Amino acid sequence: MQSLENKQIHSVTMLRGIASLGVCIAHLTGTINSEGLKQIGQYGTWGVSVFFIISGFIIPYSLYNSGYKIADYPKFLLRRIVRLDPPYILTIIGIFALSWLAQLSPHHTSELIDPISKNTLYHLFYLVEILNGKWLIVVFWTLAIEFQFYLFLGLLYPLLKVKWLYTILLLLALSAIPFLLTDDRFVTNYLLMFLSGILFFCFKIKQINFSVYLPLAIVLVILSYFKSGIEGVICPIISICFIEFLNKPFKPLIFLGTISYSLYLIHTPFGTDGLINFLQNYIVTDSGRIWLMCLSLPVIIFFAWLFYIVVERPSLKLAKKIRYKNLNT
Repeated sequence: MQSLENKQIHSVTMLRGIASLGVCIAHLTGTINSEGLKQIGQYGTWGVSVFFIISGFIIPYSLYNSGYKIADYPKFLLRRIVRLDPPYILTIIGIFALSWLAQLSPHHTSELIDPISKNTLYHLFYLVEILNGKWLIVVFWTLAIEFQFYLFLGLLYPLLKVKWLYTILLLLALSAIPFLLTDDRFVTNYLLMFLSGILFFCFKIKQINFSVYLPLAIVLVILSYFKSGIEGVICPIISICFIEFLNKPFKPLIFLGTISYSLYLIHTPFGTDGLINFLQNYIVTDSGRIWLMCLSLPVIIFFAWLFYIVVERPSLKLAKKIRYKNLNT
């Protein structure tokens, strides 16, 4: 198998960093009273769409470089679980611990979270919304959508490698699904963002040429506009252009991209719900809370780095040891 150039891996890593930082800033600005800053910060939530586009590109890319066959489907899922679940589960445990610690504060207003419950079990299988549970933190819903995408893509991938005309027809057929299956608990509702990444992957491995890619990309962007508004236009265009053209490594963004999953997981329980929520009991002015938000960001990033070193990186190394039978790179 031929690998894509390392420079595009750098661009994906940096884009992940930007997306994760955007989501983090969106939630941080939600802790202050300034409506103007809140509205600006909410654009950071577009980072979720960027993550979906990245997954649409990078997951089939990794399968392509690994010589993936449908017989490897169980190992593919196992690799994703080993890679992502230990940090996720440790975050859940941390939320329980923070809930207990919060009860010790004289300012606490929250109820103690019961760790032994059906809702906890739902979290372990990403079934919270499907079974009418309640996510412990807001960002977890996107992990459920991502996991559904893994289930879907592992089966779909072989069909992306057939004759190019069939690939086009398949992608066009899939692009209609978000308008037919609109339940936001399922990946089908967000499929257009993933498809933008998948289409770009097909172009990069020369499954389709540029004269085919460009009109298909335009069709997906138009459909995304009708599905998601201006976000559906800007996110795919910026994400694909970033991956293709902005590929010179920039160390701060490489760093943020490396720890992006850890930052994404802990910025809410540790940052907004923990550190900021506690300190706001003592900082009551609007200007003080804006300074608190700004000063908390590097603290959150530092602890995300520690979380990456201690928890996420070992999971990543372990996942890489799970190899497909057909691996020939």
